[in-house]
Amino acid sequence: MFYNLQDKSIKEIKKSIKELQALDMRTTSYDYYFDKLISAVSGYTTDRILTGYNINIQKDKPEYYGIFRARKIKDELYENVRDIWAKDSNNVNCPGRCNNIGESKLYCANHLITTLIECRAMPGDDFVIMEYQYKKDTLIEGVGLGTDPRKFLEPKDRPQGLPEYIQKMDEQMRKKHGIVDKFLKQSFKQIIPPDRTHEYLKTVAIVDFFTKNDAVKDKPFFVLYPSIATDGKGVNMLYEPRFARAFLEEVKAYFVTVKKIDLNVSKADISVRANGKIIGERIEWRQA
Repeated sequence: MFYNLQDKSIKEIKKSIKELQALDMRTTSYDYYFDKLISAVSGYTTDRILTGYNINIQKDKPEYYGIFRARKIKDELYENVRDIWAKDSNNVNCPGRCNNIGESKLYCANHLITTLIECRAMPGDDFVIMEYQYKKDTLIEGVGLGTDPRKFLEPKDRPQGLPEYIQKMDEQMRKKHGIVDKFLKQSFKQIIPPDRTHEYLKTVAIVDFFTKNDAVKDKPFFVLYPSIATDGKGVNMLYEPRFARAFLEEVKAYFVTVKKIDLNVSKADISVRANGKIIGERIEWRQA
């Protein structure tokens, strides 16, 4: 039986979360963890934003803020937008921060440098970076997990003060909500070593809990969560490919070489060697 946060004591909530954090995903099935997660966080409400065409995230910021995705160049320069798109589900062989094995997801970042750092770029590396924007007359919901998505909206579109749903909570419920909120932030800020990708299943379950329940599973959405590689300075955005195809369009491509990168302060010096014009699905490169 699952209980809502309102029906559980603070002690019970803390105990449930502690048990979740102690589970080793090498020996714990995804379904078992998911059921324990439901029991622990049912009744928690996530922060959400509405964004879309002409409601661009951080458009008031300097150049290179927007929606970006990077791919390291292995041999030849990519010339088709599909080369930068999400992996086909048949090629997803291990879990990621928000995807299970066999699940195709489009991972993006809110800044060109963030997406490079997320790709573990090193000096001398060459990348193609795709910039996207929302299509005209589109509106999509952003679900914040481990971060407040409202601060990534333009100031004119940014709600002020506490979200209305929190304002309506009594003091006890706010404390309970705060405990779960802290757990989510800790979960998304956990650094996962390359040999422990099974631990990603914990955040996969969290994403699934908030985006695949019957009430919202068919609604267009994307997920915002903190960029661990930038120590939370940047934000990552996760799109279901079916929604991304309907709501996003390629704007411009960049062929860049990383000259210098400082992970301690999440900064990089890059050389833009060519700009790519998008013509249908083709990238037409022009020297910068």
